[in-house]
Amino acid sequence: MTRDVSDTDAFDAFYRASQQRLYACVYALTGNAAEAQDVIHEAYARAWQRWSTVSEYADPEAWVRTVARRIAVSRWRRTRNRLVAHRRHGPPPAVPGPDPATSLW
Repeated sequence: MTRDVSDTDAFDAFYRASQQRLYACVYALTGNAAEAQDVIHEAYARAWQRWSTVSEYADPEAWVRTVARRIAVSRWRRTRNRLVAHRRHGPPPAVPGPDPATSLW
């Protein structure tokens, strides 16, 4: 898909005008600066992929904010599920040390 310069300029202006508010919102949700940056990066990438549609919305920032919240919650759920699975299975079984009877020394 080829985009014209006006699409790129409009998206850049939208990004500059909204990214700080979106970052603050996602940071408040995640409590982690790096996670918030990753989430908003993904949300803006999705907005850019659909910019011809998103730009026509009454409030494109609300769309990106909703996507960002969903991404953050999805990541949180995946992390929680990994932790639950780890706890369910417990630590790996202990590996016995070398048997002195079969030692080479």
